Amino acid sequence: MLRNAHVEKTISYVAHSLATVMEAEVMILDNKNNVISGTASSEKGYRLSGVYNHVITHKEFVVVEDPGFNRLCRDCVAYGKCNELIELAAPVLAGDECIGIISVTCYEEKQHQRIVERLDAYKDFLLQMSSLLSSRAQEVETKEALRLKNAELKAIIDTVDEGIVSLDLRGRIAFCNQLAEQMLAPQKKEIVDEPITRFCPRYREEEANLLLGKHEVEVVSQTGERQMVYMSAHRILADGQVTGTILAMEGSGKINRFVGGFIGNHQSLSSTDIVSVSDAIEKVKRRAAKVSATDSTVLIRGESGTGKEMFARAIHEMSPRASGPFIALNCAAIPDTLLESELFGYESGAFTGAQKGGKPGYFELADTGTIFLDEIGDMAIYLQGKLLRVLQEKVVQRVGSAREKKIDIRIIAATNKELETMVEDNRFRGDLFYRLNVIPLVIPPLRERGDGDILGLVAYFMKKYGQLYQKTFKALSRDVEQALLAYRWPGNVRELENAVEYMLNMESSPPRHLRKPAGIHQGKLPQGRDQHAGFPPHPHGGRGAEDHRRGTASSWQIPERQGSGRACARHRHCVLVPQNSRLWDRVGRHEKGGPVAPGTLFSSLSFFTELASAIFTSTSQPPPTVTPA
Repeated sequence: MLRNAHVEKTISYVAHSLATVMEAEVMILDNKNNVISGTASSEKGYRLSGVYNHVITHKEFVVVEDPGFNRLCRDCVAYGKCNELIELAAPVLAGDECIGIISVTCYEEKQHQRIVERLDAYKDFLLQMSSLLSSRAQEVETKEALRLKNAELKAIIDTVDEGIVSLDLRGRIAFCNQLAEQMLAPQKKEIVDEPITRFCPRYREEEANLLLGKHEVEVVSQTGERQMVYMSAHRILADGQVTGTILAMEGSGKINRFVGGFIGNHQSLSSTDIVSVSDAIEKVKRRAAKVSATDSTVLIRGESGTGKEMFARAIHEMSPRASGPFIALNCAAIPDTLLESELFGYESGAFTGAQKGGKPGYFELADTGTIFLDEIGDMAIYLQGKLLRVLQEKVVQRVGSAREKKIDIRIIAATNKELETMVEDNRFRGDLFYRLNVIPLVIPPLRERGDGDILGLVAYFMKKYGQLYQKTFKALSRDVEQALLAYRWPGNVRELENAVEYMLNMESSPPRHLRKPAGIHQGKLPQGRDQHAGFPPHPHGGRGAEDHRRGTASSWQIPERQGSGRACARHRHCVLVPQNSRLWDRVGRHEKGGPVAPGTLFSSLSFFTELASAIFTSTSQPPPTVTPA
């Protein structure tokens, strides 16, 4: 403990002071008999005394009036011939440990007589000097321990992902961690002892709120850069007295991304996870994978239920922004009066009922990630103008705020509406349309994707809901396979999924088998319908007469011919039931002498139960396989 640069200065001062006052030779040693400082020298006859070991071991003050002949001197090389006249040795104690010795010796009779005459006074003086050295040594050691502890605590505080600032009672900065320093002093200028109001102008007004919890406030760095942070304040108490304040602050973007991560409902997805074998959808998947590498705005178009949001998620998950949030918002699901505050956020007091402290909008929550605006065609005209500014400048302005905030997001929009027509009718802004339509992505409806995609999706949903409901099926019956392929699926993949889930719920165990048809129903299609296969022409193309000429006359009969099949013909979305199908007589029960309505197949509970019962048989026919691209 005495071997410290700061302590050795004090030791040297004490040694020379003692020598001057006592007019004797003074030596100060550590507990290993190493000399630290003193005035004696070998020329004067000084040598290490055998008394020192006794003092160190027994921690007691020793006076040797007969050096060279005292029993404590027996181990000394000068025993019997020592030239010292008297020696005083005082231990330097630190707790229960002797950390050193103060030794005073005399070689002249005059010095000897002075010490003998004032022995008690000199003993007290030596003990006081010993106590001084002990206190100084422990003080230095304590400071060193505190320095190491402070370094350890600073390292810990620097690893905290919040900016930490300590204020004294005057409101001046006493300490800050690295993150706070980056926020307030990016140029590494000293900020200790600076008033906090220099960096947070409204600190005094917001202090009461900050003591209650995190609130969003503006801070200004030394370079003049402004940013919004979430800040909270905590009092420092010592013996019940306030001695300062600790401020904790986080960049609002970080918290917004954290919240956005929960709202975004992350799931690992890429274009290869989309079930398909058809060229039409494979082309879209390749294009989606290609555009995912950039931040360009994407406009996804397609009918309801085609999987627009799934493609948007896949683009996000394949992009460099995959680690950021994915925020999906249906513009048609939120009233116009609320949509603005949900998208752009609002400040405290912006309107009646506004949350105290304000609220970030979806654009802020999507910072460093992707925002997906579904049903963009249903957005009000006045909001389209604000959205246009977000697209152009990448800035948002909260409701009730005069300040704009920079954001880093990618926008993907989707619609099932004809936006070009809406632009012509002044129901959608043309400038916004052209900003959104940078990379158009058109998803074909299910009816245009071919039989392979339908069967692949059926197999995928069978596996999905089979595991969910703990049901195992061996095969898809040929009858139901034909019925599923014949249906036009106006609700696309969403309707197909619902149909498979419904059938699995309605399926009875063991599966029931439908009876063979007892007779043939005669009927005609209404005028204007597709006379080849019972399907009407569709404005978007798709499965029609040409697609179904592959069927044989025995399996798919034309209704105009006597003894042919029976068609569902009250709507363009219809199903042709083959004449040799076991579903035939079931259809007849619902038909009641007339054609079956389009909703009958999937809304008539009894018929659909029969369809579900027939869909899974214990034949050896293998189930359709899912072949992802």
